Amino acid sequence: MNNTLLNTLKAAREGLAERLDSMTLPVEIPHGDMPGDKVLITESHVAKAKTILPVLVDKMIAALENKPLQRCVISVCGGSGVGKSETASLLGWYLGQLGAKSYILSGDNYPHRIPEYNDAERLRVFRDFGLKGLVASGLHTAEISETLHELMEADKDADPALCSEYGWLSVYQAAGRRGLKGYLGTPNEIDFDRVNGIIAQF
Repeated sequence: MNNTLLNTLKAAREGLAERLDSMTLPVEIPHGDMPGDKVLITESHVAKAKTILPVLVDKMIAALENKPLQRCVISVCGGSGVGKSETASLLGWYLGQLGAKSYILSGDNYPHRIPEYNDAERLRVFRDFGLKGLVASGLHTAEISETLHELMEADKDADPALCSEYGWLSVYQAAGRRGLKGYLGTPNEIDFDRVNGIIAQF
């Protein structure tokens, strides 16, 4: 059995916290395979990655004990905007410094639609559910419809700051967000079969 990765991680486990603190992050580190993805790493992301890594190394060692191919898959999960890309990039970089090569696969790179059309679909879902929410609440009138159309044309219908000016807009936006929960990060948006196929091949 090829225990290269397993032995590398076992050796890296000793004094890992001190080793992490001694590492200097370069200005640019590799990140996921999403073209044009913006990864902005802060001290908060670094602190979280350093907290996660010792636990992750232990779990990787346990997972690799009986793996002839010496490979494992790590999932970084969470809601939109919580720092998944930054955390994954940091974990990948730190593992590389320890001698464990990795590839960062970005789920956002595998939607059913190209980014331009996917953004349009997100907006369509938000507006469709928002409008239905207004109707269901009995707030939809000709005057509100005209104002809403103007806000849509200016791409301001999702701006929460305008809810104080237009009281009904909070109902519209809340319904739109509920609609997005059924789309964002679900099989309706992401081609998980393709992602799972890539992981299985790995």
